[in-house]
Amino acid sequence: MVSQGAGVSPLDVFGSQLGDTIDGLLRYAVTLTGNSSDAEDLVMETVVRSLEKRDQFRQESSLATWLHSILYHIAVDKVRSDSKELSVDEVVGKWMNSEYSVDIEADLIRKETQMKVREALRRLPYNYRAAIILHDAEGLSAREISQLCGASLSTIKQRILRGRMMLLTALKSVDVSKLSTDTGSLSCWESRQMISDYLDDSLAQRQRNALEQHLSSCTTCPPLYRSLVGLRRVLGDLCEGDDDVPSEIRDRVLAKLSIGG
Repeated sequence: MVSQGAGVSPLDVFGSQLGDTIDGLLRYAVTLTGNSSDAEDLVMETVVRSLEKRDQFRQESSLATWLHSILYHIAVDKVRSDSKELSVDEVVGKWMNSEYSVDIEADLIRKETQMKVREALRRLPYNYRAAIILHDAEGLSAREISQLCGASLSTIKQRILRGRMMLLTALKSVDVSKLSTDTGSLSCWESRQMISDYLDDSLAQRQRNALEQHLSSCTTCPPLYRSLVGLRRVLGDLCEGDDDVPSEIRDRVLAKLSIGG
């Protein structure tokens, strides 16, 4: 937080605080769009929009969260469906099949994994892509994303669950086991619907026990679970560090901020 001293206008203070968020916004935008050019355009427009609406910032959330909300809604207006996008219904249908599994745990330690994840993210419909980036890469809670996006908490949880399913499916071709795996009191589909909440530590203990029992006896669900754990770790790494924010892009955005001020 930048304090306002004598002779410093509120706009100067806001501009200074805004400048401190640029790197994070650029990393988020690059992960969301898949390329630095579109990301720069999004952040530029976000900066302009935030300067125009700075009087609406009530500090009920952090400035970074408020800016992410502006960027999210700008992107919604600009996004276009891609012919390569996965069908939500088709992916859910695959996950409902107890013989379906994906095991990419070993692949996630490879150096080129981030490139593959970025490419796979582009195949997700925007709302699902944004939900898992905000949750798994940016570290926002489902409730915070709900407020940011203007959607219900249950809707956001559904987007996180199905977004993770689609991302994992996009990363690897179908790997069907020949063994029947509907063992124990939970079916594979029932278990797979609970895995996302299990990862987020939001299952009741009784549900956790039932899921863990299923995972201990199933042959296709454990690889899915391990792969999701590793994938979330890789997503968390996408928005860390300065590697995705070339200095020339940061300088252009900051220059725009100076002009706006």
